[in-house]
Amino acid sequence: MIQKALKLVAIIAILSLFTCIKNIRDFDPNAVEDNEGIVIGKVNVMYNGKHFNENCIVAFSGGVYKLDKTGLVAIPLEAGEVRMARITCQDVSSYKYDFGEGMTFENFGDGKITYFGDVTLEWETKGGFKSSTCLLLFGALGGAILGTVASINDGDMEVKVGNNLSGTLQEYRNATGENPGNVQTSLMSTGM
Repeated sequence: MIQKALKLVAIIAILSLFTCIKNIRDFDPNAVEDNEGIVIGKVNVMYNGKHFNENCIVAFSGGVYKLDKTGLVAIPLEAGEVRMARITCQDVSSYKYDFGEGMTFENFGDGKITYFGDVTLEWETKGGFKSSTCLLLFGALGGAILGTVASINDGDMEVKVGNNLSGTLQEYRNATGENPGNVQTSLMSTGM
C-alpha cells in the first residue's frame, strides 16, 4: 500500500516536471505529435466556495496541466480515451482529489481538436493546514502513516460539465491568437 502511494506521487511529480504546461500562454498548437490531438475545455475550481484555479494542477492520462485564473485548458494528448485522473490544489497544505475511472472523454487525435466541455469542480474540504502534512516531518513513521491515508480523497466534490463551445473557443482565440478550425466535441463523462 505504501509503495503504491509513493509510486503515484513519484509519477505525478515526474509528469509535472516533464509535461506540465504552465498555462494557456505557453501552449504551442504546432507541437502536436502524429498520434496526438489537442484537447481544449475549461476546468473551474470552486474550493470551499472560492474561485481557486491558480492554485491547482490537473492530471490527465498523458499529461499534467497547471490552471490559470481562466481555467482554460489546451494540451496535446495521445488519441483515444482520456481520463481526468486527479486534481491537486495548494492551500496551506496540498489537497488532492482522485476521480477514479469515471471522468473520461474521447480525444479524436490525428491533429484534430477535441472539446471536452466546461467542467466545474465544487470542492468542499476542511482547508488550511492538514494534519497529515505534519507526518512528513517524522521520517519513516510519518511516511508509513501518510501512505495509508494517501489514497483517501480530501473532502467532497460535485462535478458539473457544461457545453459552452463558442465561449471557450473565443477564449482560446484570445489567449493564443490561433483560430482552432474544425473542433469536435466529446463532453467529459462524470460517472464517478
